Amino acid sequence: MVKLLSTSSFRNSLNTLCKRPENGYGSCLFDISQVLKDKSFDDIFNRHFLIREMGNVRVIKLRIQNSQLNYSSSQGYRLIILCNKNHNHIVLLEIYPKKGRYSKSDLTKREYKDLIELYSQELKSGQLSIQEI
Repeated sequence: MVKLLSTSSFRNSLNTLCKRPENGYGSCLFDISQVLKDKSFDDIFNRHFLIREMGNVRVIKLRIQNSQLNYSSSQGYRLIILCNKNHNHIVLLEIYPKKGRYSKSDLTKREYKDLIELYSQELKSGQLSIQEI
């Protein structure tokens, strides 16, 4: 079983998306669970699209479909995760939609760097939360 953790940034983004299901993001948590269920750490660690690799740590971008709006994975969500082989955990860093009110085309290099720094700070301070999916 994969140990899933999340950063405060991911939890804030998820809350923003899920708090108003009428915007079409109500299935977000369900859609994430469908992509990650029954997957081993190695299955996820070796998934594409690799953003950054730092030894036994990888930052990966996953495409996720939005089942509520019947959007394909290319039009749905982007889930940014960090896989750490040293700690044997996967951390949900960020989620954003490609279409709709909160859409983004992509994250900047600075935003990726900030997410990795936040992960590092929250890992050291014990603020990463176990994420139930």
